[in-house]
Amino acid sequence: MPSSSPNRAADPVALLLRAYALGAFPMARSRHEEKVEFFTVDRRSIIPLDAAPNTPGGMHIPASLARRVRSRRFIITADRAFSAVIRACAEPRPPAAGRTDPAAAQPAREDGQPTREGGQPAGEDGHGRGEDEHADDTWINGWIIDAYTALHHAGHAHSIEAWLPEEPAADSTRDHAEPARLRLVGGLYGVRLGAAFFGESMFSRPAIGGTDASKVCLVHLVAHLRAGGFALLDTQFSNPHIARFGPVDLPRARYMQRLAEALAQEVPWRALDPEAAPAMLGAPSAT
Repeated sequence: MPSSSPNRAADPVALLLRAYALGAFPMARSRHEEKVEFFTVDRRSIIPLDAAPNTPGGMHIPASLARRVRSRRFIITADRAFSAVIRACAEPRPPAAGRTDPAAAQPAREDGQPTREGGQPAGEDGHGRGEDEHADDTWINGWIIDAYTALHHAGHAHSIEAWLPEEPAADSTRDHAEPARLRLVGGLYGVRLGAAFFGESMFSRPAIGGTDASKVCLVHLVAHLRAGGFALLDTQFSNPHIARFGPVDLPRARYMQRLAEALAQEVPWRALDPEAAPAMLGAPSAT
């Protein structure tokens, strides 16, 4: 049965941190609804961090994406535009196959506290969670935007951004010595708790040059987490978009064990090194 909406007077930071520690996460059935519900799933998808990418047991990075990362086409930053990233993730997207129906996951109890019972996801669009079948809707509503922004200010939610320099107009009178302005073309955000990072949502804007921008951000996130000593990268659901990166689906009991191990550690969020991802990939293989 659907949970009650979180108490507006309750501390959203404390509520979210408790939910993640119990293996639950919030979703709204529509971006237009005020209510959110907390869900768990029977099988949880993670991207392995223990082994180096493209080695046995490690994340798979397609060759074309590796070339994109090595090209350094995008300017990559962290926590520079968290609000812009989460709002971009909340924007409507074109229809895609295999999106998650929130009713397929297991809702929390009616008191709004996360349940420890499992449910079975129907799949999703690769943005951390899914939307319904309507192109003009997403699962990120106003409460989620406000709550995760508060979580960001508390130091537990982070974003990775991809930027491109804006091209000046032909009749521009801007001083060429002035630094180029940047436009946000992709990004992702998630939650940090202990040595665990929970990927929430990602977006890209191909129409303005952001093809593969969200995927590049994901590679930079993996490099950042590996360099920082993180133990768990949770992507929630397995789906065709995430499947290309070689995720591992864990039964709930095993996931909760891995989560407990990660929460027992305290790993700080350090400044992002934009050269960490190209270095992690190394030189391209000879053909």
